[in-house]
Order: sequence, then structure tokens, then C-alpha cells
Amino acid sequence: MQKKVGILTFHNSVNYGAVLQTFALNRVLAKEGFSVEVIDYVNDKIDNELKSKGHIEEKSIKAIIKSALQKYHGARKLKAFSKFMDDNIDLSRERDIKKSSIKKVADNYDIFVTGSDQVWNLSLTNNDTTYFLDFVPDKALKVAYSVSAGDCFNEDIKSVDSLVKKFNAVSVRETALNSFINENCSVESCVCCDPVLLADVSEFMKVKSRRIMRKKYIFCYLMGNKPGIIEVARNIANEKDLVLIDNKSSVQFFLHSSPEEYLSWIYNAEYVLTDSFHGTAFSVVFHKQFVSDKYDCDGNIKLRISNLLDSLGLKDYFVSINAQNMEIIKDLINKQIDYEKVEEQKKIMSDKSHDWLIDAVEG
Repeated sequence: MQKKVGILTFHNSVNYGAVLQTFALNRVLAKEGFSVEVIDYVNDKIDNELKSKGHIEEKSIKAIIKSALQKYHGARKLKAFSKFMDDNIDLSRERDIKKSSIKKVADNYDIFVTGSDQVWNLSLTNNDTTYFLDFVPDKALKVAYSVSAGDCFNEDIKSVDSLVKKFNAVSVRETALNSFINENCSVESCVCCDPVLLADVSEFMKVKSRRIMRKKYIFCYLMGNKPGIIEVARNIANEKDLVLIDNKSSVQFFLHSSPEEYLSWIYNAEYVLTDSFHGTAFSVVFHKQFVSDKYDCDGNIKLRISNLLDSLGLKDYFVSINAQNMEIIKDLINKQIDYEKVEEQKKIMSDKSHDWLIDAVEG
């Protein structure tokens, strides 16, 4: 009898990385012959943040117009993301499952997989231990695949080590988290790659939208508000006669911002500047000339991106993107990345991760 797998992850967030890593993990397991569903679980904190976007707090006319546009854009994106999930992800029959009712799906699956993304980041989920599979009966197999706890996790993970110990198999996305779990939770874990690097590129080519604009462009995809990166991107665009497209202010991106179009923006760009983990990952997947920003808005090094680029031999492309480093950035984007070598490293990483995942799910 075919075993049934239930995936628990951040699938219902209006976040490109979250949705596309869900899509990738779903496809990888389905391709291996498993009956797979993504459990339509709703974390209260993430859901509330999603619903509150565009809420008007300021009273000035300018602020009201800006907030109204943000609310409209948010509604369009939510509709586009919902359509992508309905079209491309195998969701559970039960929908909008809350913490209070999660146990009703506990007997629906033989195997539960939590991950990838920052599902073990307790500050992100408001200490929601559902992502540690606390509702799953002992008879079911529990697997953590390439889970992340963010960049600050020590005390958080210590508080739930009893739940971590109950997993049949654990893999994480960052080396620091791997070391911490091995040393402090009496659990043997390993590092596995994010599902977007696990899936074959053809899976993303199937869903990627057509080219959106005819003119050549540099694409700037940012998680934080970083005018320094935009300044560098604008300088490069002017120098190379390119259009600058960014996800913070470009009307073109505002009009074309579905997950399928996000993939297209990266795939067809001449260059990519980003501070996003998945913006970096898809730049690699699509063999782009890119630079990834080294710091978050608080000045902390982005460890997840650092780990990824180190493992692929691309650490030179992980620098602080600002006007002071303008010439360094220009040299990097003009220095052709040897993607033949990168693919060799990526294959070693993805093959190892794939084998670990299938072994874990097969018990």
C-alpha cells in the first residue's frame, strides 16, 4: 500500500521563497512515487500579519493613498499566490486548519515532513510547536527536512529539545544549527539543501511565466528597505543602458508579481542584486550574474546565504552592496561565474540531500 506523506511548512504565506520551496518539496516527493499532500495549516501570527498588510494607520492624504495602494497590491498578490497553490501544490482536503484542530489530521498520514524554510524559528511563529510535530502520534514517521530556525536560535531550540528528540530523522539548512542540535539535543542531524536546489530546474521552467518586458533589465529583489543597493543598481543600469526593476517601487513589478512572474523576473534579468536567500538561490538555479548582500537591516551577517554560497564556491559574491563598494560590485557582475563548476558542487549537495530525504521518508 502506498504510504501517504503530509508536509507541514509555510505554504500559505505571501512569500515567494516559502511558496516555491513548498512547490519544490511537493514535486520531489511526488516524483519518487509518494502520495503527497501539503497540510493546509494556518499559523495565527503569520495569518494575522498577512491580513493586516495595508492597514491604514496614518491620517495624511499621502499616507492614505499609499496604504490603499499597498492594500490593493497585497490583495492582488494574495489572489495570485492562492491561484498558484491551487494549480501547482497538492493541498490537503481539510482547509484553513488551526492549532486547535490540527489533531484531526494526525491519522491521515503515515509520514509527516516538516520543512523547509524557517519553520523552527519560534519568534517567527509565536512559539508554535506544531511545526515540531507535537500533534503527531508515535506510530507515524516524523521527519524534519532542511529546517531553519533563523539566525538566532540557541535558547529557543533548547526549550523544545524534547520535541526535537522525538523525530525519526532531522536535517537542517544551516551549519550553525546543525552543530547546535548535535551538541545540545542528543540528536544526530545533518545539513541538507533547500528544496529549490533539490528539485530539477525543469520543474520551475514549467511554471515560469513568459518574459514580461522586452527591454533588457537589472533586477533588484530586496527583503529590507536598502536604498544603498538601489543606488548601486541604478548606477549599473545607467552605465549598461538597462532598465532597473525592483520589487519595492517598480510599477512593472507591481503589475506582474505572481510566483510565476517572480521566477520570470530572475530568469530573464541581465544581472540580479538581492538580499534574499531565495533570490540568491534562484539566481544560482537560473545561472545568473548576481551579487548577494551580506547584511540584514540590523547589520547581522546573513548566515543562511553565507552557508549556501560557501558550499557552492561562490563566497566572493556575498558582499555588502553599497556605494562604497560600487567598483567591487561592478567587477563581480562583469566576472563570468563558472556555472559548470557551480553545478558540480550543487549536484553533490542535492544528490546527498535527495538520498537523505528518501531514506528518511522510507524509514
